[in-house]
Parts: sequence; C-alpha cells; structure tokens
Amino acid sequence: MTNYTHHLDEWSSAAPAYSPGIVKDHEFLLRRLFNPQHVVGGKLLPAAIPAKDLHTEGFSVHRLEYVSIEFIEATIKDTLSKGRKDSITWTSEGVAKLSASGVRKIKIEKEQIFVVVDSAKEDDIGHADILVANPEKGISHAREMRKLLLPLMEERMPVKKAFEGF
Repeated sequence: MTNYTHHLDEWSSAAPAYSPGIVKDHEFLLRRLFNPQHVVGGKLLPAAIPAKDLHTEGFSVHRLEYVSIEFIEATIKDTLSKGRKDSITWTSEGVAKLSASGVRKIKIEKEQIFVVVDSAKEDDIGHADILVANPEKGISHAREMRKLLLPLMEERMPVKKAFEGF
C-alpha cells in the first residue's frame, strides 16, 4: 500500500513555522499557466492539472492575500527563463483565479473531492496545495477528479487583472 505523506488536513497548516493561517473559504487562489504546458491554441489541457500533483505531491497555487503582483510576475519570469530539454519556448498564459470555497464545494454524493491545504514556505508564505481528499482511491481517481477542477480554471487572465479590486 502506498504511504501518503502529504498533509491533507485543511484545518491545520502543513508548515506552521511559515504559515499565515489555514486557507479560508473566502480566499482566492492563483495558478500560473503556460503555453504549451497547460494551454495550446487557447484551450486548457487536462495536463494543466497533473493527476500526480492532485494525488500525492500537491497542486501548487498561491493565496492572493499573501502574494504580490511582483512575486507572481517574478515566478513567471523565472519559469520562462529555464532551459527546456525539448527546446520549446514557453509563453505565459496568465493565471487562473479560483475561489477556495469553489474548490471545496466540488462534491460527489455529498463527499468533498478536494482539500485546499496551507503549505507555506519560508520564501513563499502564500503557497497552498490542492489535493484529492481521498488519495487511497488511487491515481486513476485523481485523473478522473481533475475533470471536475478544470472548469474552475477555464477563465485565464493577466496577473494584474487578478489583483484588481484586491
């Protein structure tokens, strides 16, 4: 049996030393998106949400309240500057803006499908992860469940727009 070591308790921090607190329902989460990794021809790919991340590693997002425009833009620039094995040039497709409550409200037969966990890091206190609530159901379950999360990421926007009114 696989040992699931990722923190799945939404109501306690995975990194209390750096945490600004648990992810609250009213919060917005940002996911950086890139072409051709996540978006091709304007279409969001299922690969935008790796099943492995949802299953065990954590699907990385940033908590809007705890990051700045400059931080997100710098992480995008850093990702774009990395050399690729296949020599394909990546471009930014902006960010998807999800609500924590929207992610948590995804249910099947009253069972919550995803958890949103505070996973702050020393250099990124706004880091959080989305994971399937029941990883014991396997990677194929995570692969199926990501189809339910994809619609929340369909609307992409420039980083600056994600911060408007905040």
